[in-house]
Amino acid sequence: MKEGLSTFQVAIMVFMIQTGIDQLSLPRYTAEAFGTNGWIGILIFSVLVILNLILIALVFRFGKDKTIFEILEDVISPILVKPLYVFLALLWSTTGVLVLKYYDLLLRTLYYPTMPSLLFIIFTLVITYWLVRSGIYHIGKTTVVFFGLTIWIVLLFFYLTPEFRILRFTPFIFEGEKKIIDGGFGVLDAFLGYELVILIIPFMMKKKSAFKALIFGNIITTFIFLVNSFVAYGYFSYDQLVNDTYPFITMIEYFQLPFFQRLDGFIVSLYFLRVLITIVVYYWSADLVLRHAVPSIKPRYTLLFLIILTFCLSFIPNLSRELDQWDIWLGLIEGVVSIALPVFLLLLLSISHIIKKRKGVS
Repeated sequence: MKEGLSTFQVAIMVFMIQTGIDQLSLPRYTAEAFGTNGWIGILIFSVLVILNLILIALVFRFGKDKTIFEILEDVISPILVKPLYVFLALLWSTTGVLVLKYYDLLLRTLYYPTMPSLLFIIFTLVITYWLVRSGIYHIGKTTVVFFGLTIWIVLLFFYLTPEFRILRFTPFIFEGEKKIIDGGFGVLDAFLGYELVILIIPFMMKKKSAFKALIFGNIITTFIFLVNSFVAYGYFSYDQLVNDTYPFITMIEYFQLPFFQRLDGFIVSLYFLRVLITIVVYYWSADLVLRHAVPSIKPRYTLLFLIILTFCLSFIPNLSRELDQWDIWLGLIEGVVSIALPVFLLLLLSISHIIKKRKGVS
């Protein structure tokens, strides 16, 4: 029997891709974007993501389980579509290495200033290469294991109950000074990554349950984001929240256990498992599309090329503000791609249907 991804595995992959290091700053992003009680704004973005996931599900329903490569090449010449494959490969692999750079900078800034950045990045990319070469089914199994090792973190928010004050929630919704573009982009960036499932769905055992998996994964993400932000609004005042770079880390610094010092450092380090899955899925997706662009090259060489290329690119942005600028541009491009790609595929399916219908009539 051919191995395939289960509905649960795909749902957990959606969740793990979305919940990266942006979650550490998410409460601040919501406050900047929406003002008071900005945590409610997470529901708005979640609905937008669900609408996008519906488009992705429609692609496979109307395409009768065809891959995006089959849909594209049914209407467009493979030669003409190859530049799109190369573009997506570069976008997703560069996004993957940028996530790694952000996490590396965070660790060195807050916890391990003497940590050798170069060795850490190389070490992570070596693991990434090994996991990607293992295949999507092994990535799915690894994702579930890492999910089990990190999901308990949400339970720690109950430890903050003594410091939680409902009075810190004002009766006003979406009031106060807003930075809708800056904060809104931060919230959007926290949700991005789900669009990669458009490549993962063909590897599912039960493709008809794909939509269920996508929605379930996004619901888990939304729940975690809401808990994180809701607790933050009861832990901080509004002014404190908009001026704290990492509200999540500030909250977990409150945790004090008699047998464990600096629990916050351990939790942030444990986030490496989530960051790693995000990086792996981005590189797996980039490698998959690049192999369709250059099918004559052996798979291990396409992946190696992407890792070496993006490793070199990772040295360009060194400062935090440079990484932020790269993040803004790549995030905007990725956001456009997440919407435009399924819409474009649905358009091609319509054209293909019309062409086949005319041929049948003739």
